[in-house]
Amino acid sequence: PWWSGTSSSKRSTGPLDGPSEETLKKAIYLVSTHGYFDVDPQTLTVACAGRLDTGGQTVYTVELAKALGRAGYPTFLVTRWFHMENPELQKIGPNVWILRLKSFGFRFLPKEQIYPVLPALVDNLVSFIRVEWKQMFQEAHLKSPESVEPALFHGHYVDGGIVAQAASRTFRVPFFWTSHSLGALKRERSRQLPPEEFAALNFEVRIPEEARLIRKAMKHGGLTVTAKTEAEDIRRLYDLELDEADFEFIPPRVDTLKFRSLIPGEVDPPVDRAPPAGLPVVLMGGRWAHTKGFNLGMMAFHQALTGCPNAQLAIFGGSKPEGVKEEEGRIQDELETYREEKRIARQVHLLGPQEQDDMPRIYRLASVFIQPSRHEPFGMVTLEAIACGIPVVVSSHAGVSKELEHGVHAMIADPNEPVEFADCIRKLLGNPELAARIGRQGQEHVNGRFTWEGSASLHLEFWARKGAKF
Repeated sequence: PWWSGTSSSKRSTGPLDGPSEETLKKAIYLVSTHGYFDVDPQTLTVACAGRLDTGGQTVYTVELAKALGRAGYPTFLVTRWFHMENPELQKIGPNVWILRLKSFGFRFLPKEQIYPVLPALVDNLVSFIRVEWKQMFQEAHLKSPESVEPALFHGHYVDGGIVAQAASRTFRVPFFWTSHSLGALKRERSRQLPPEEFAALNFEVRIPEEARLIRKAMKHGGLTVTAKTEAEDIRRLYDLELDEADFEFIPPRVDTLKFRSLIPGEVDPPVDRAPPAGLPVVLMGGRWAHTKGFNLGMMAFHQALTGCPNAQLAIFGGSKPEGVKEEEGRIQDELETYREEKRIARQVHLLGPQEQDDMPRIYRLASVFIQPSRHEPFGMVTLEAIACGIPVVVSSHAGVSKELEHGVHAMIADPNEPVEFADCIRKLLGNPELAARIGRQGQEHVNGRFTWEGSASLHLEFWARKGAKF
């Protein structure tokens, strides 16, 4: 693409110039402060493989920012600058830039430990808007917009919300927030974790801050929720009166140009550690966390082998060896122990972490994709698999299940009931006509309803309705 040029400046990997983008529109600021926002300058895809705290939310904010930019709205995706290989200011499409702000040196901080450095991020964001932006664009060899005056700040997750809310107060513009995951709900479902892992989740800071952000958003802007059940969870767990006008349901989307079926004559390159060709493959994966239910998925796969004895299970995800968290290591140990105990080690294949650009061919390995989450605000991996034409079995505890019809777009089951979940897997593996029909109908459903352009449009309408002036 035209914005993939390079510069000798450390602040830029973007172009010296691009197509005409003169506009007097005020800027949109999306704030997401944790994770690695490493965007390939050629494909504009986030590099997620094996990076801590980097996954669905990172993809969500990048893709939303790009869609807003394509719609003509100057958009800054604000994050923390801790990885020196990344530029401070990077153009990732028409009208859209990643702004990386300094705080606490060049060292990664997990999202549970990031709170002490957030005030510095707020100060540096305010300084960029009021003082530094013209010089930063010049140093980055990027053509600047006419203005970077904010129309609104929209925070993502609790840490991004803290920064966005403080900045919105400084500039007296609306504040919006998307939780992506509610701490109080996660606390409910994490009680069985070892005490040291539970304490590391820092709920005593996270949950009060979430309650404060919800109240601020209700008063000064609004909330967007990624699952239809989230509003009721807020009412129940935070003891807040949330009116219908306070929030908008905007689920995640999928890039249907990237995640798609192969066209006739097209062949995927081989995948390392893939199951033997010609055998039915059950696929699952994502960020390795207890809530993802990978052990439940393996139990259901083991059950499904009755009737489908030659099926293979492939699992993607996890961190690179140097960045494995204690929870991830424990999950991998559980999976490896279970497959040895059940004598299915030869049928279970750990593919390791995968880059986002490689994911379409990973999905297309599958005869069936499963999402066995104990809890999932939405579930972008399921949308991506469906967009590739793969029939899925999705957890009834995932938000995405509310957007799909059982037996039409997907099979929906409770992963806490391995027999029930396994029966859905068996039905799809044992009935090629049913699997093909559900794969086709699911793909048509996703392609028709879940595009990033649609998400951008819904956000713009909601922001304007709640007082944002562009």
